[in-house]
Parts: sequence; structure tokens; C-alpha cells
Amino acid sequence: MITRDYILQQIHRLIQALAQVTLKRQAEQYDDATDLLSQTSGEVTGLELQDLRQSSNEILIGICSVSGELVSEKAIAIADLLLEDSLILCAVNDDARAAQSRQRVLWLYEAALCSGGIVPFDLPNRLEKLKAQLQTDHRHLS
Repeated sequence: MITRDYILQQIHRLIQALAQVTLKRQAEQYDDATDLLSQTSGEVTGLELQDLRQSSNEILIGICSVSGELVSEKAIAIADLLLEDSLILCAVNDDARAAQSRQRVLWLYEAALCSGGIVPFDLPNRLEKLKAQLQTDHRHLS
């Protein structure tokens, strides 16, 4: 059985990686940042970053759940991982895959918000910005 300590370790690993990825992205070390995202995705979710980006809602729920209950903190952390992925993809002009990541982020943020669990205070603002970006993506990619 998965324990709360194990889930907290996974979330901690995601947060550590996100901090490093953000620094690498800001330094324009996109390959290194993507490698770290991929490694972290595999370690925490069991999926390659590409597969995580393309996952169905059901798979994402399974990854973020314990005993059938969504762990909002893990959903937010994985969403943030995918958000960093989208920012890197934008920086290297891969708009289609960036939009794909943002769509997963939106879904995870909304699922976390609806779960009744602990979420960041600014999550509604994040959702608003993300929805606006996805509308821009849709117009741009169409």
C-alpha cells in the first residue's frame, strides 16, 4: 500500500526538479532542462515526458491518486512539471507540443481544484491565464 510518506517524497522530488528546471530554462539550457523533466517524469510517474504529455485524463487521475482519491498536491506538482515543459517547448518554437502540455496542465489544475484538497491560493489566477493561452494556441495552431 502506498503511504502518505511515499507520496510526500514524490511531491518533494517534483518540487526539487521544478526548481532546477526553472533555473535551467531561464539560463536557456533547454536540453538540460528537458532531460531533467524527462528523468523526473519517469521516476515519479513511471511515464516518459512525451507519454505524460499525451496521457488521457484517466491515466493522469491514476498517477495522481491513492486508493481512488486524487492527491491534489501531486496533481499540482505534475501540472507544474508539464507547465515548465510547455515553456521550454515554446522557447524552442514547438508550439504544438507546448499546447498539448498546457492542455494537460489545465485539466490537472481543474481536477485538483475540484478535488477539495489543498491547492495553491493563486490557482484560480493560474487557470485564467492558462485558458487565455490555450485560446491563443487554438487560434495560432488552426
